[in-house]
Amino acid sequence: MNFDYNLENVNNRIADLLTVLQYDTEEVQHFTITERILINQERAAMMDFKNYLFRELDYDKVRFYRVPENIETKIQTILKNVHFKNWQPQNKDYE
Repeated sequence: MNFDYNLENVNNRIADLLTVLQYDTEEVQHFTITERILINQERAAMMDFKNYLFRELDYDKVRFYRVPENIETKIQTILKNVHFKNWQPQNKDYE
């Protein structure tokens, strides 16, 4: 899956990944510990790219990582459920 690395897409992806982790914590657990680690690895990679965009990190230091397709499928399913239910996290401290 290709990803268009620009600030809006990176910010949206970081928000989506945080949302699914919060949903997984507060509602129904869908992810294994390993899957949660991989999701957080992608979040960190997206934050690296964002830091590069703001000239806080050199390009050669940016990590590019995307979760495997099976985890991406779970992420997309959970996001659909979150939007359908208009779910909001109870704990806003994650942000």
